[in-house]
Amino acid sequence: TLSNEEINASLVLLLVSAFRTSYNTELPTYEKKSINIKYNKKYNKDEISNYLIEKLLLQKIDSYMWLLLIKTKILKKIVLNEELLIHQDFDFYLSLFLNINSIYISNIITYNYCYSKTSSKSAPYYERNIYNLINLNTSLKNNLISNKIDNKKYLKIIDSRYLEMLIPYFEKLYFKDHNLFNKIVKDFKINKDFKTITNNINYKYLSINIAIEYLLLFKISKFLYVQYINLIKKFKIKELL
Repeated sequence: TLSNEEINASLVLLLVSAFRTSYNTELPTYEKKSINIKYNKKYNKDEISNYLIEKLLLQKIDSYMWLLLIKTKILKKIVLNEELLIHQDFDFYLSLFLNINSIYISNIITYNYCYSKTSSKSAPYYERNIYNLINLNTSLKNNLISNKIDNKKYLKIIDSRYLEMLIPYFEKLYFKDHNLFNKIVKDFKINKDFKTITNNINYKYLSINIAIEYLLLFKISKFLYVQYINLIKKFKIKELL
């Protein structure tokens, strides 16, 4: 049953607090999810603009479509960006946060997400996502600008988090197809959009490992980058970074 605060909010966000990590276990095992915001609380428009949007852009809030209870009138003016091939839900969440007056965030577990740790993707899958992340970056920034939010901090977060999503695809592509990896790296070193984005990053918004991989691959030496990712794969040390 929804409380009066939840009913009166423009949007209710029900957070996933546990992921099922394997399809094959008789009883599910869970990885606890947590974010640094207060649960069971209604946030007003100022709190959304000055606080929750930053948390969303930093991906401290899960952006899955099945977590939302949205009033019909909100959906009449916000739609999914069909031009995006990946992370449409992330882009949709930002549009929502920019166009609502209030949000209630609950800690009720509404969905236990299952995924297989052994799932495998093809090299063309990684190639597609590498190029389409630029479209996501553009769409997120256009959402801010169209809503007259010229927040330089938010723009830097978007560009920095773009790298956080992009670099793992390069690593996975390398282990799938060396030739395609070399081709795309060469292309990105002259890609104007990529240069514009990376000129605006702030390293404090990057994890240590992503910062190292980006600098090695695009600023220092592809040879050293390859040595590095082979090393961390062999000794499984990424989680320590």
